[in-house]
Amino acid sequence: MAKAIKAFVAKSFAPEDEASIQPILGFLETFSPLGLILESADHAESEEVSTKVKRMIDDAGIFVAIFTKKYPICEFTPD
Repeated sequence: MAKAIKAFVAKSFAPEDEASIQPILGFLETFSPLGLILESADHAESEEVSTKVKRMIDDAGIFVAIFTKKYPICEFTPD
């Protein structure tokens, strides 16, 4: 087996985002036989990234950020 590589996954913890995030996590997990280890933190404070999360990011060889849409980007009104 190849050398293990930790990947820190930053993602939303909102229940409504789960359906969008799960396929991405499932895809990333297919690389676990090659040594990819996925890590994520618990729900963090919105104002500041905790020291624990900063340490986990620093310790990882890969950083994966999954962005989800919390608010509409723009409002579309057909003519």
